[in-house]
Amino acid sequence: MQSLLFLCAVQVTRHHTLACWALASLPRELYPALFQAAFMYGRTLVLQALVQTWPYPCLSFRQLLPKPKQLGWPERPRKESVQAVILALLAAPRSRESSSR
Repeated sequence: MQSLLFLCAVQVTRHHTLACWALASLPRELYPALFQAAFMYGRTLVLQALVQTWPYPCLSFRQLLPKPKQLGWPERPRKESVQAVILALLAAPRSRESSSR
């Protein structure tokens, strides 16, 4: 059974524009649940926004993603979700460098 927090995160991540707009005002404690929901359902644009604004010093797949088949998770992660996270991580240093100039 999925938690109420996770179910709410699923609803927030369904709408890219709204989710990205809300990230600035959401508490950092919600980021892991939002990441899990966006990752599980392939919300690639939301995933990229989450990674680029990640409020913690480390983004660990091992800690964020449950074991396969736990709580209805697929056995293999969605390829597009993994790609979105990697692309956002690669873009993050460039965007931080340009904003510091």
